[in-house]
Amino acid sequence: MKRKCCFISLFVEEISKNIVEHGFSPGQQNSVVVKLIQSGETVTVSIKDTCRHFDPTLYYEKVNEKSSIDNGFGIKMIMKLSKNVIYTNNFNLNNLLVEV
Repeated sequence: MKRKCCFISLFVEEISKNIVEHGFSPGQQNSVVVKLIQSGETVTVSIKDTCRHFDPTLYYEKVNEKSSIDNGFGIKMIMKLSKNVIYTNNFNLNNLLVEV
């Protein structure tokens, strides 16, 4: 469980940093909601935001093709260390679920 907690902490920090750096629109109200959901041995990190649309799963596919260590390091880390990553955008709301 200790290792899982470290992963969760890293994931929340990296995703939140990316949202603030790349998603926030100047002069607009932006919001981010983070939830942790436990079901048995699986913990799901749910992050919803009202920022610019961004699908990290598509970005990962593009960056992974280039295989540059510098590009998308945080997203690569999340995709490789998590059990599953699901992105949807509904009603202009980014929804990211990361299963650990």
